[in-house]
Amino acid sequence: MFRWLRRLFGKGDDDIVALVLLLSTPRFLDRTPVLSAIERATGRRLGADELREEAASYYRLSLDGFELTLCSAPQPYIPDPEKFSEQFQELRLRDAVARHTGCILIDVWKAPPGMKREDAIPTMGKILAEFFDDTALSVYSRVSHRHNVVDEELGRLFQEGKADEAMATMTFGGISQADAEDPKMVAAIAEARRRWPEFVAAWQSTEDRGTFIVKAPFTDGVHTEHMWVTPTQIEESQITGILMNQPFQLPRPREGDEVTFATEGLTDWMMVQDDEVVGAFTEALVRRSQR
Repeated sequence: MFRWLRRLFGKGDDDIVALVLLLSTPRFLDRTPVLSAIERATGRRLGADELREEAASYYRLSLDGFELTLCSAPQPYIPDPEKFSEQFQELRLRDAVARHTGCILIDVWKAPPGMKREDAIPTMGKILAEFFDDTALSVYSRVSHRHNVVDEELGRLFQEGKADEAMATMTFGGISQADAEDPKMVAAIAEARRRWPEFVAAWQSTEDRGTFIVKAPFTDGVHTEHMWVTPTQIEESQITGILMNQPFQLPRPREGDEVTFATEGLTDWMMVQDDEVVGAFTEALVRRSQR
């Protein structure tokens, strides 16, 4: 089984349709709670032939013509989680990947006639959400090749049958730790600062400021986190606003706090004009590191 898991976790086979839940503590899947979880998620009772236990913590599941596998592994999703996590710039994802020691996986390997295996993802997400608890760290999609941190928003989307939608984007407020020496990041920040007057001009010319946000670094002298702020006041030398993110390592400020920072320290900005996003110069680099 674990050889199959290692193949499934590899990046070489793009034909796999699966969701992987990373856990801080490995979990044994006993048949009774597994059956209860699936029945809660699907709202139906399963027949004896619809859930087959083929090995310890390894189940075959038949649902509406789809053939699925649900299993748990007492080992990390990748061989060296701590080293692998270094590629993630977003701090919560980096922590989730680095700390995980086990995983729960659900995949679909056969679809009924006239349907694709991807059509099972909403149901797969509902089932996986039943295993979200204090040990659940993040979810990895083998379809979108994206990680998302487990939180209330991800749980809500999975329970509503929107796992495919949730795993197509980042559902949580990201906290980035920029590499000050990365030439691409340096150039992106410089571009944001050079074009800052565009943001100010647009801000001053409208009363609808709900789509204006700026990013700035916050530090306690040891840790630095780049977070988004909804501005409430813009002056020549400083910006005041409401923090949109919950810091990962910093004790203060907290999400929802009013903050003030020097204009010269901003690292990005974003606004919507004529239904088009303008700015977000560093965002592409950050999101690329979250895949």
